[in-house]
Amino acid sequence: MGLADPDIEDLGSMAAGTLDPAFRLMLKTRSAFHPEASAPLLEADLIASAFFEEGGEAPMRGGALESVMQRVDEVERLPSGIGLPDYLAAMPYELRYVVAEALEREGWQSKVPGQRALPLQAPSSTIEKRGGSILLFEATAGTRMRGHKHLGEEYLLVLKGAISEGDEAPMPAGSLIFKEPGSSHAPRMALDSDCAVLVILTGGFEFLPAGCHGESVFA
Repeated sequence: MGLADPDIEDLGSMAAGTLDPAFRLMLKTRSAFHPEASAPLLEADLIASAFFEEGGEAPMRGGALESVMQRVDEVERLPSGIGLPDYLAAMPYELRYVVAEALEREGWQSKVPGQRALPLQAPSSTIEKRGGSILLFEATAGTRMRGHKHLGEEYLLVLKGAISEGDEAPMPAGSLIFKEPGSSHAPRMALDSDCAVLVILTGGFEFLPAGCHGESVFA
């Protein structure tokens, strides 16, 4: 499924808890760039609530209370002094929490000057179990990634700066880019600002021969 223009069914799935937590995290983060999204999100909550009300009483899902209480505890124990990037200040708490957790767990990984990635773990997500990954990726202005072909889907949510591909106009913060399995690209960061991107990969990828789409690479 694509998230570029989530419809009410997608939002209803999110409210009902059927959307993978990694995609819920990305969808909620994108709403920070679109305040008007609060209305359909509220509508989705109402749809989910009505569904449960019409269904009558049902036993509470196992571990549900513990999960809610854990979330309450997490709000009070967001790691402090961990060095969260400034651009996350206006992002949803959930994103800031998983980033802080990742920074405590293993920190940034960098194999190429000017590029680094932070592997994230969205609670209860099955993305990693299926061979995918969730990342916070940063690159300095003007950096270009080496061309690569995706074996699964890729979702890129620009959090800071802008990204361009080929002759296309730069896509600024708040833009969501979707790549189908089998597609290839070589994103370039805008020249006037460092870039940060929230990435979901549902599968791996293969690098194209060096020189096809630029020389830099993060693997």
